[in-house]
Amino acid sequence: MRLASKSDIGKLRDINEDAYLVDGSLFAVADGMGGHRAGEIASELGLRTFREAFGPPEPDASEDAILMAIKKAVDQANTVIHARAAENKEYKGMGTTLTAAFFARGRLYVAQVGDSRAYLLRAGVIRQLTTDHTLVGEMIAKGEIDEEIARIHPLRHVITRALGTYAAIESEVYVEELAPGDKILLCSDGLSSKVDNDAIGRIVNDYKSLIGAINGLVKAALNAGGEDNITAVLAEFTEADFV
Repeated sequence: MRLASKSDIGKLRDINEDAYLVDGSLFAVADGMGGHRAGEIASELGLRTFREAFGPPEPDASEDAILMAIKKAVDQANTVIHARAAENKEYKGMGTTLTAAFFARGRLYVAQVGDSRAYLLRAGVIRQLTTDHTLVGEMIAKGEIDEEIARIHPLRHVITRALGTYAAIESEVYVEELAPGDKILLCSDGLSSKVDNDAIGRIVNDYKSLIGAINGLVKAALNAGGEDNITAVLAEFTEADFV
């Protein structure tokens, strides 16, 4: 597996509240929110706690065991952020999105809370693997609006789930069979809210190198306004990953 990653503060923000994790077969993106520097703390704390709690599982762990480990790690990250917020009034209400991916024996396990996204790019075609935990994301899932309307909807930034905002959280976990040549992109909404899915796919396909694709994605988001922090992690899987 080859990986490239980048986080950009954007054009308008004073602080980068995004964070990312790359550690072997585990990679993740988090987008923090809250008061003064609280979002930055939430995203970093969430990723660190998730990584420590996840392990990862033993090489021969079953699919059920991996799913359980991921959910427990998400729950632990939520608990730690929620407790930190309760200890300091400046951190009250802080939280973070989390989209984490773990690759094992040909399968990708993706855990999600919030609106950071995971995409699969296969044979030049992009497919969004995750569903946004936002008001408009729920409206899309119900067929009430489409992606085009969602991108300009006045409530598009209202998140319905985030780590740390409540004592308990319900995460979603997706399992995807991968194949050699597949690429997985994780990103914060600083990218996905400014560059549509098809354009993201075209940019990744236009570059031979992963870092070139990452730089191209960040540049596109900046050119589209860059009002938010922009973070992306791109992984490519080769024949050797499936031996």
